[in-house]
Formats: sequence, structure tokens, C-alpha cells
Amino acid sequence: LQLTQQEFSPRESMAGVREMLASVAEPKSIVLDYQEEWPPNVRVTGDPGRIEQVLTNLIGNAIKFSPNNSTVTVHSSQEAGGWRVEIVDQGIGIPAEDVPRLFERFYRAGNASEAQIQGTGLGLYVCKAIIEGHGGEIGLESVEGEGTRVWFTLPI
Repeated sequence: LQLTQQEFSPRESMAGVREMLASVAEPKSIVLDYQEEWPPNVRVTGDPGRIEQVLTNLIGNAIKFSPNNSTVTVHSSQEAGGWRVEIVDQGIGIPAEDVPRLFERFYRAGNASEAQIQGTGLGLYVCKAIIEGHGGEIGLESVEGEGTRVWFTLPI
């Protein structure tokens, strides 16, 4: 995994992803609720293209697994010397027995296959590699039938 390290604005990265994913949420009438608390002039060092790939994948998953007319909340903030992003959906959720394996290559939750939701099982695996390559952490909590909260943190 090649990472190009440079300073970038999390706020600007989030704005670019927000604009791109609005057209994905619109056909399902999903409200994307962005809660931007990142300070406007604070920058981080990392690979902005790869971080935007992570944001696009995680928010895109939340949209894909959410029912029509629901809300996906994206919260971006500065926390404990780092950048924290949380994405919360009201989707199908994930069976408890599948959660520990979700970041494995090619692994897909059983209910995603049953619901015939397309995917390769690589998205979360790649996201984890990118976040950990930046020295950050990524995690996920879910309740089947209620939704999922996925988060990552990056050091400043």
C-alpha cells in the first residue's frame, strides 16, 4: 500500500466526498446529515486521496445498507490529538457473529448476501489497511435490524 504523505484539510476532504455521495443518497431519499466540528484551519498529514477513498467507502456502505427515507449521520471532529470520523446508519445492521470478521479480506456478512446487496468483501479490508497505514484505528459496532456505527481516528 503506497501512501503519499502531505498536509491536507479534513474539512476539504469531507466536503469533496459529501458532494460526490449526495447523488448516491438521493435516489433512496436518504438524508446525509454531516456534523462538521473539525476546526477550519487545522490540517493533518496523510494521503488525502486514500482518506477520501475510506470516506467514500464507509459512507457509501452506510447508504447502500440503509432503507429508503432514512438518515446517515457523518460526524467529523478533533478528539485527543487526532481526527475522528463516525458514520451511523439506520440500516440492516450486522449479525453479532459476523462483526469480528468484517475487516477480513473477502468476508461479507451473511445478511448482506441474503438481502442480495452487491459487494466483494474488500471495502472494509482496504479501509483498515489505509487507516492503519496512517497510524490510525478503525472500528465498527452494529445491531442487526437497527444499524451500524463505523469510526476511524487518525493522528494529527
